[in-house]
Amino acid sequence: MDQPMRVNKDIIKAEAVAKADSLFEMAFGERGASGAAEWRPRSKERFAMHMHGGKRGVWQVFGSEEKGDILDFYARYVLKIEDTRRNFSLLLKKLAAELGLSAGEVSRPTPRQAPPAKKAAQKADAKAREQRERRKAALVQDALAWSEALSGTPAETYLDSRSLGALSTHPHVRWLPAGAVRDLPYANFGSLAIFVADETGQVTGLQRVLLDRTGQKARGVKHQKISTGHLKGSFLRLPGREQNGPVYVAEGPESALSLWYATGEESWAAVSVSGFMHLSPPPGCKLVLCPDQDAKDSQAGNTFVEAVQKLRDEGHAPVILRCPEPEGSKGDFNDTLQRLGTDYVRGFIAAGLQDSEVPVRNRAGQFVGKGPAHQAQAPTMTPTKEILVAKEARQDLNAVLAEFFENAKDPETQAQSLLIKASHGLGKSHATLTELAKHAQTGLKGDIVFYAPTYKLAEEHKETLEQLGVTAFVMRGRNAPQPGSGRMTCDQADLALKIAGAGGNVQNQLCQTCPFRGDCAYMKQWRDLPAGSVIRLHVTKVLARPKHDRGRTVALRIIDESFFGALAERDVKNWNQLQRSLQALPKSKRDPVEAALQALGVAGRSLREVDMAALEHVDLAAIAKTLERFSQGQLRGRAFGSDLAARWERELRKRAPLRFLALVFRALADCCARGVKISQRVHFSAQGPDWKLHLDRSHELPRDAPILMLDADGSERILQRFVPGAKLVSIEAKRNAEVIQVKNRVFGKGTLQRERVQKEIGALLRSECLRTTCSGERPKVLAVASKGIVEQLWKQSGGAETNGREVAWGETFLGAEWIWFGPGGLGVNRFRDYDTVIVLGREELPDSELEGKARAIFADRGHLLDFADNAVSQKRPQDDLPCEMADGSVCAVPAPARRDPFVREIQMQHREFNSRQCIERLRLVNAVTPKRVVIVSKLPIPGMPVTRHVAWEELLPSRADQAINEVRLGKGLLRVTAKGLAEDAPLTFETAKAAEIWLSRDGGRTALIPPQTVNTKIWGERGNPRRIKLRKAGSKGRWSTALVLRDGDIDCLLKEAFNEPMLWEPLETRFDACAPSGGISPEPEVRASGGEAESSNTPDAADGGAVCELHRRIVRMSPRSQIARAVVSLGSRGQTRTLHVVLISGARGPPEQHQA
Repeated sequence: MDQPMRVNKDIIKAEAVAKADSLFEMAFGERGASGAAEWRPRSKERFAMHMHGGKRGVWQVFGSEEKGDILDFYARYVLKIEDTRRNFSLLLKKLAAELGLSAGEVSRPTPRQAPPAKKAAQKADAKAREQRERRKAALVQDALAWSEALSGTPAETYLDSRSLGALSTHPHVRWLPAGAVRDLPYANFGSLAIFVADETGQVTGLQRVLLDRTGQKARGVKHQKISTGHLKGSFLRLPGREQNGPVYVAEGPESALSLWYATGEESWAAVSVSGFMHLSPPPGCKLVLCPDQDAKDSQAGNTFVEAVQKLRDEGHAPVILRCPEPEGSKGDFNDTLQRLGTDYVRGFIAAGLQDSEVPVRNRAGQFVGKGPAHQAQAPTMTPTKEILVAKEARQDLNAVLAEFFENAKDPETQAQSLLIKASHGLGKSHATLTELAKHAQTGLKGDIVFYAPTYKLAEEHKETLEQLGVTAFVMRGRNAPQPGSGRMTCDQADLALKIAGAGGNVQNQLCQTCPFRGDCAYMKQWRDLPAGSVIRLHVTKVLARPKHDRGRTVALRIIDESFFGALAERDVKNWNQLQRSLQALPKSKRDPVEAALQALGVAGRSLREVDMAALEHVDLAAIAKTLERFSQGQLRGRAFGSDLAARWERELRKRAPLRFLALVFRALADCCARGVKISQRVHFSAQGPDWKLHLDRSHELPRDAPILMLDADGSERILQRFVPGAKLVSIEAKRNAEVIQVKNRVFGKGTLQRERVQKEIGALLRSECLRTTCSGERPKVLAVASKGIVEQLWKQSGGAETNGREVAWGETFLGAEWIWFGPGGLGVNRFRDYDTVIVLGREELPDSELEGKARAIFADRGHLLDFADNAVSQKRPQDDLPCEMADGSVCAVPAPARRDPFVREIQMQHREFNSRQCIERLRLVNAVTPKRVVIVSKLPIPGMPVTRHVAWEELLPSRADQAINEVRLGKGLLRVTAKGLAEDAPLTFETAKAAEIWLSRDGGRTALIPPQTVNTKIWGERGNPRRIKLRKAGSKGRWSTALVLRDGDIDCLLKEAFNEPMLWEPLETRFDACAPSGGISPEPEVRASGGEAESSNTPDAADGGAVCELHRRIVRMSPRSQIARAVVSLGSRGQTRTLHVVLISGARGPPEQHQA
């Protein structure tokens, strides 16, 4: 009797893996890039399938839990089967048929029961495993019995060398003499024995640290640490002094002992990194994981990431606290304890626990997980004032400004500084200048200083004030260009900058002996100022110069737009250079400064940020004063011209490091006065063997007069940092816009630099440019992106080759006018009449620059900034950001965001609000009809309610639309053949082969040549285009169908498109109302481009010879001969009834009627 047969899954799977590329194309209708390690379909952006190596056929969908092998892929994406297990037999049969495998190739006999020999082998293996486990358990118990107390043993010496000698004896930390248990590996070495126990307290495992007689780790052995017994779920548990405290879980026993010694809290040792995978913490405890500093891409680092994710999936919220050792060094808290002592470790742990969570990474180095506590938080919107219409908002703005100026000029009223946060487009600057003109000469004692972002805006404000009858003066810096000339305001601006950088007095050292003194525009602008109160216009960046008023009294300061960026400053010096610079100091002053610098290195290099406890013995203020004294002063002797510049260049090189150190110690003295424990403004970084010292600081706003600030993106947190006690007034106006935002892509710079994405952007822009506005005209489109992306698109479009120059701000190409993120668009109104704005991606500050600004502005002020989510990986932690919808609802959008609120504040100012500034160039609050805003990034923009979210694939036009749009903006003629598509629409179809594949698909040709009904989806109000067929003149080849996509004479279009004569005839036909039922389709007239029609019309239809000649020519020149047959037939029968024939030449005009 034949045995039953079953399908061999392994054979089918191996064949499917070999043909994975064919299955991929079957599922998605496209192939991936040749040679690529992963294939990604355009229709499913997050999908990826491995195509090389042992993982061939393995696939996953990023951002979800969907993944599997080639069998799962075939079931889900080809057969559309969700439950693979239930339909597994059907799946294998269909796949085998698809792969062309016969029943004999995929079948094998199925035994009714396992052979007795196999069962016996399985039982023997199980028994052997059980015996091995019992033997290991016996060895652990023997070791525990033979172990000794630590006192007087090499193990005690070893712990003393690890700064753990003061620990009390723990029953599970013992000394195991050499040869005590001979069956243990390396039994001839004595060892520090760490016994681990399970939850019941039963000792189940052992880790030995092999030692020599001197208490040093054994040499000449492959492994210095040996583990024995059952370690899964077992730990060295060190009890805490108090109940209900945190539980610290370290990787190694030395690290756990260090934590226990420093904190007195309950500490566990996992013995190895795999122990984190089997951790079962006590319910309700605060769990703190303290792994070693393994490299992020190492096996140990990946294992720890998986363990943390497993804990979070189980509902725990672990805190990850890494020791302050270099990443990849495999250091632990015991290394820190040895170097910096117990107090430092205790303080570091206390500071690290101020925040509740630090993100972790997966195997790819990407951040994963947010923890249950974070996930439970729903996105919230900060309550805002009622949104007004533009007219009401302007009334409120004028009232607030009038009240402020009245209080400012009243000597009995202490005017309070004010920030007006009003919507873009309400005219904040103009309204302020109007009120300023009213009150400029009425009681304000001192200058009114107005700060604008750029000199261009300052000049515009000056003209506005002059139109209002008030004189104002634009004050320019030494290195600012003079209006109407290419000269700088100071002819020796570079030298003045060197003198100021070297701590010299520019006025005394340069200006008094300058040969250009009599004609100096910089000095002249100050000499020409009237003695009384004036209105001075400066650029915002001069706020960083404390003495920019040159001694004049100030009654009021007005700052237009954001100011905090001009106040933040970063300086970085090489540590070795700083040490060498001290040689310039006298011996008596050098020694204390060198000692202070050495103490700074000890205090900062391990933690990267400065531990102020290590500098308690240093007189920081005195060191700063000494360095300030020797980093400034005048040159000895007199020098002129090039000699003066050379001498100051040498002084700058000598004094710059000393000035930097003076600022560093001044900042540290300020931290000491404030009681700051960890200074974050002063910090270290390592680049290879070299160390660098960073100083991030911010200048303060002058506080000698009330300040009026105008900023649509104003922040309460930044305001209170620079102007404590200032008032914030928010005025929101309704924006008239339809906002469409991509929901599935962030579009960082890396994505936007891809060639395929840039081609898709070009297709989107062409589509937007060809839309029809409410007025029936094509829209004016403004496109915004980072400058680097704009330059790449400019070069790709051929702009650099055509114009021979770099792209300019406001350049027009790809049918749109282009600007980039940045201050260049502040206050610009030239785009207020535009209909559409498209924002591509966002402007993200580099990590170092973002953190530098956050340190400069917010560090050392009572809040320890959290930079833990800064990583080498470009992937940032996701957070649920609130997105306001046009209907008033709020939805959560997962997007990259910093979690520290102060760092997040700086990030929003430079990222989200930078995008909003560019969108608001269209002045949405003043729009009469809704304007179109397309945001090509899922990053929510505060204050920009979204009308609808769409996927990127939905926003893009179809392939047919892309080709049509390309031709409508180009030659205006599209041939519906593979070669014609590749030549007429090369941006859409790169090769004729690609066009041929697309045309061969279902719906490919129909998408270009729709039915005779008007296709409003593709053509809108234009209806269908004119359709013709054409071929080369004199050729007997086949006719090609073509679409005429531009108005005008077809002959002219053909002349522009081709360099050779072409024959064409229209495909549009119509039946005359008088024709009999089932009448004959008229034969179109054949024309030659650039000449007369090749068939002529006979004016007198009664002339039989002329009619016959006409028929012959039609038959000879046309593939159809219905008209000729009909006319000849009628003439041979002697019939005289009239046949109406319409000859269409392709031009739009009345049809010609002929009678035969």
